[in-house]
Parts: sequence; C-alpha cells; structure tokens
Amino acid sequence: MDVVLYLHGKGGSAAEAARYRPLFPACDVIGLDYKAETPWEAASELQAEIAALREEYESVYLIANSIGAYYALHAGIDRRIAHAWLISPVVDMEALIAGMMAQAGVSEEELERRGVIETDSGTLSWDYLQFVRTHPIVWDAPTDLLYGSGDALTSRAAIEAFAAAHKARLRVMEGGEHWFHTDEQQRFLDDWIASTAKDVFDRQTQLRRIVKYETLTREAEALLAAGDCGAALKEKLAALEAYYTSDTWKRDFADDEAGKFPNDLPRGVLSEDGIYNLLERYKERMCDE
Repeated sequence: MDVVLYLHGKGGSAAEAARYRPLFPACDVIGLDYKAETPWEAASELQAEIAALREEYESVYLIANSIGAYYALHAGIDRRIAHAWLISPVVDMEALIAGMMAQAGVSEEELERRGVIETDSGTLSWDYLQFVRTHPIVWDAPTDLLYGSGDALTSRAAIEAFAAAHKARLRVMEGGEHWFHTDEQQRFLDDWIASTAKDVFDRQTQLRRIVKYETLTREAEALLAAGDCGAALKEKLAALEAYYTSDTWKRDFADDEAGKFPNDLPRGVLSEDGIYNLLERYKERMCDE
C-alpha cells in the first residue's frame, strides 16, 4: 500500500489531512503536526517521518500547503517522494521577507543588529534571512503546483520560474487566493488533485511494471549464464516474451522514446533488442531440448 503525507500551512494542523482521504481511496492519508518553526528545524522532523513511512509503505506521496511546502522543499526528502502536490507553496522566501521588512520599515542593518524583530505581519529574523540566501531550493521530485492568481505571498513570476526550473506542472486558479478556503476554491483544489492524481498513479503503475520486467530479465540472464534451464527460467522467459510482444510494451517503449521516464530508471527491457536477444541466446543453448 502507498501513503500520502500532508503538511499543513501556518496555523493549520494534521487534522486537515482528512479532507484529502476521499481523493486517495487506495492510499492511507496522514497528517504531520510538525513542531518546527524554521526550515532547518523542520528538516530533521520531515526526514524522520519520511524514513519511517518508507519502512511501512511501498511509496510515499506528499501534499504540502504554503509554509509546509517551503519546509518540504528544504528538507532533502525529494528523492524519497514518489510525487508531490504543492498548494500555494512559498518558493521565493527572500522576496517575502523583503516585503515584510519594507512594510515594517526595517532595514537590513537594523535586522542584523537586533537579530529578531516582531512586526504586525510576523517575526523577522536575521538568521532566517541568511539561511534563505545561502540555501537555494534543491528539489527533484515529480511535482504538481497549485497557485491562486491573487496570492499575496508569492508572485506569479516566481511560481512560474520555479515550475520551469523544476519541470513541475503548474495550475493557476484565476482569482484564487493564497489560502484555498472558499467552496469554489476547494472544489477547484479537489478537481486539480483528482485529475493530476490519475495521471500520477497511471505512471507509477507503468514504472512498477517496467521495473518488474527489468528484474525478470536480470534473473533470466543469471539463470541462463549459470546453465540453469529449468522451469524457473522457462517461466520468466515466457512472461518476458508475452510482455515484449504486447501493445503494453509498445506503449512503454514509445513513452521511453518520448523522454517521459526518470533518467535513473533501469530500462534495458525497453531496448528494441534486449528481450529478443535473450530469447535467442536461450534457443542457441538449446535449453528446451
């Protein structure tokens, strides 16, 4: 079974995960009440949670909202996430802090001197600003982004630049806000997740199929090299031949040619001659006699 981990935004809670459960009926959906208030504190919490989930589940998916998304982007968990849905993610924290400073009339010199300054719009921290400047976002998980055109925390230019830099799919709700809270906005959010999730899980099924037949190929090659031509080898080769001559293999091959799979996916089974050559070597050994 797979699991979806939900990370709330500022003022939210893990209980919000409940609204996403109907959208992922084949998965467990859980929320994390993280305690951190900075990205460097959040990293250890999120890494520990993801490690524990990967011990229990086959794949871990992520839904993260606002500052929860920002924490996830800095937690070093991207290689452990099968797919992420980021709702109103804060992707340009430096610009957000600069806006808060301008609104409060706080200069960099004053912030550096005082360290922490409380303002009407939140806490300003020199350490936080320095972290942001010295830790650019590194994120490699397949990702879908949801953004409201009226988001007052992140500019449209910033979210579009992030999407382009990280090859993420971006969906914009014209008139939407940073907080998707009205009935209309929540319907839009649900429709976005439902439509993208279908694509994601179809692709995950495809990737698992390719890995399965890649493993069968390696096992068959090892048996053949060892001269073990028993029932196990014949069973594996029969499965590989059925896959290789199917329309499913043709679709997988076409998607590979179109560059739709991760670069690190083992994919020898999708070479035009890989399975064919294996079957020919079997015949040459006359293992069936």
